[in-house]
Amino acid sequence: MADNQTKSMGGVLKSFAAKFSRAQSEGTLDEVNVSSKLQGVQNSVEEYEARRIDAIKKQFDDFMNPVTQEIEADEANLIKAYDLYCKLLEACDSVGDSGTALKDFSLTSPLCKRVEYTTGDRFLYLRLWFLQVTPDAKFVPEITAVQGGAVPSYVLTFIDKDMWQPGLSEKEILQVIKE
Repeated sequence: MADNQTKSMGGVLKSFAAKFSRAQSEGTLDEVNVSSKLQGVQNSVEEYEARRIDAIKKQFDDFMNPVTQEIEADEANLIKAYDLYCKLLEACDSVGDSGTALKDFSLTSPLCKRVEYTTGDRFLYLRLWFLQVTPDAKFVPEITAVQGGAVPSYVLTFIDKDMWQPGLSEKEILQVIKE
């Protein structure tokens, strides 16, 4: 500690505090501009988010304004399945009693054979389309995997609309399409 270049930690902090206080009182502190790299990152994030939101809007619009016969057929198949499900419930109510009733209303449907609906999030858009065009629907469609067997299979079921809770992806889609 004999030379001037070695100072204690307290001395360094005291010296810095004095210089900082002097610069602050003289008004010579410049704002730190860290924008160069951070602005580039921020721009990239904003561009990515804009593309993602555009993709969500486009996918939902594909169902609201179908441009392919495939999507139109899927929409028609979902409406048919919903109508069949409601008719099954009516028949059960009119013919069955507390001891004799149908236990399971799982339906087969061409929708259950489509990979884009059984894996991934494409079915979310079809379900949200269904809820948009049938706001009075009492039930919400769901594709469910059937347990057992070497090859996975799926069925179409409906759950009470009051019991249905949208997942995070569906909440995000709903938020985007409201904007």
